Amino acid sequence: MVAALFRNQHHTDLKSSALLTSALFFAGLVGNTVGGVVSDKILKATGRNKMARCSVILVSLLGAASLITPTLFFDDLRIVVPLLAGAMFFLELTIAPMYAIPMDISKEYAGLGSAYVIMGVGLSGIVSPVVFGWLIDLTGNWNVPFATGVGILLAGAAAIPWLRPDLPLSLPTDQSATGTATPQPATGTR
Repeated sequence: MVAALFRNQHHTDLKSSALLTSALFFAGLVGNTVGGVVSDKILKATGRNKMARCSVILVSLLGAASLITPTLFFDDLRIVVPLLAGAMFFLELTIAPMYAIPMDISKEYAGLGSAYVIMGVGLSGIVSPVVFGWLIDLTGNWNVPFATGVGILLAGAAAIPWLRPDLPLSLPTDQSATGTATPQPATGTR
């Protein structure tokens, strides 16, 4: 999507758009690592999972939204590329805390929880190019999908209070499997 933005909106050649896209992904790689380090440092300093995970995710989503928004108003790549690189850095800050949340909630089901995180990422990777391409075809404007992305980032930031890595998962135990179930008196008549 970003390479297409550089080629179609900013009229760069294929080689230049590939280099610019690589720069953005490098910024994301750094952000991914920084997000994990910062989240772990907050957890170590405070002992609070919710603060360690949710504060990094909140800063990440708001930071990405605030850096993508100005790109809607500039065409100069000397301005757009650093803004998008910063947005990618902030967006990738979420990765480590989002993978840590399933481990915080339940060590027994951390693999399944992480699989759901990966599934969500995969589904968004499948759906977003289709929807964003449709929006561009419909409007002829590359700003529409980016503005939509900013809206999604802000909605995610607003949903942070519902993340509860501080509450462990508690499932009812299946007492019949352990043989400790107490027999219940029969009810009704024969």
